[in-house]
Amino acid sequence: MRGGEYNIAVGRGLGGPNGRGLSQAQRDNIEEACRAVEIRPTECVVIRGEDGKPLVRFTDAGDIILGLGAIITETESSPYPSTAEAIIRDGEGNDLAWINSVTGNLYLKGKLYEDVETVWTIPVDSIKIKVDEEVMAFITSEGYFSLFLLDWVPAGSLILDGHTVYLGF
Repeated sequence: MRGGEYNIAVGRGLGGPNGRGLSQAQRDNIEEACRAVEIRPTECVVIRGEDGKPLVRFTDAGDIILGLGAIITETESSPYPSTAEAIIRDGEGNDLAWINSVTGNLYLKGKLYEDVETVWTIPVDSIKIKVDEEVMAFITSEGYFSLFLLDWVPAGSLILDGHTVYLGF
C-alpha cells in the first residue's frame, strides 16, 4: 500500500483543558483573538507529543496551527534523531516529515505551499489529512509537476488549503 490517510486525533478549540501551561484567562484571550480573525477551528486533526500536548493542528479551514516552533523545509533527515518525534512516512516507510516534540518544529523533506484554494488534483500516493472526511492538506510521497502551481513539487511537500498560523505558546 502506498500513501495513507491520517486522522490522528480530532478535537475542538485551541486551548484544550491543559493548553501548554497557559492560564484559563490566557487561553480565553487566544480563543477570542482567533474568533476575531476567523481562524478558530470547529474541527481539527491534532498531532500530539508524548506528553499529550498538541504540537500541530490541521483545521477545517485548511490552516496548520503550530503552538510552538516553526516549519523548516527541504530537510533531508531529522536534525534531532534522539528526540521523541512524530514521523510521517509514505507507504514504503520513507520519512517525509518530522515533528519534534521538544521544539515543536515541523521539518518537511519538501516545500510548503499555502493558500492553494482547492486541494483538487491530489496525487494518488499522497498522504491525505482529512477533517470531517474532506481533504484539507496533503503531503506528497513522490515529486510531480503541478500545472496549477507551475512548479515541481518535491516529495515531502505540504500542500495547504489555508495558511500557517504560529501561536508561539
